[in-house]
Amino acid sequence: MANSRFLVFLFTFIIGVYVLSIFRDWYFLFPWLDIPLHLLGGLFIGLGAIWLDNQSARFFGERHPLEKLILVLGVVCLVGVFWEFFEFGLDYFYSLGIVGFKSQLSVADTIGDLFLDLLGGFIALISDWFFRSYSSRRLDRFHL
Repeated sequence: MANSRFLVFLFTFIIGVYVLSIFRDWYFLFPWLDIPLHLLGGLFIGLGAIWLDNQSARFFGERHPLEKLILVLGVVCLVGVFWEFFEFGLDYFYSLGIVGFKSQLSVADTIGDLFLDLLGGFIALISDWFFRSYSSRRLDRFHL
């Protein structure tokens, strides 16, 4: 479903909005901007894990759907936790000289961010399942 061009576009978009939001103070103007970025980040990581798994299936065979679910959501969780570590380090080192700058607002914000990461990964899994079943039904119609 996800090809490498779409993944590069999504990555560039997420990083571009993130960098612009830091340097243009968009997080102060639009406090909700963190929500779609975490959802898109989870979607990107999920689609990337699915893409890598599909590439490895050429050599190792297809995974069971439950294995794929655990793999993709596990990778999304791992990257999400490391991103929260990054935000914590950003607060600790970068905000020492800047009064009022905080990317880690509270524990509830961190848990919400991790939930949105997982939701994005789950959307990636659902879209992969949908496109696989749609393309297989389409091929069956033509007896290929």
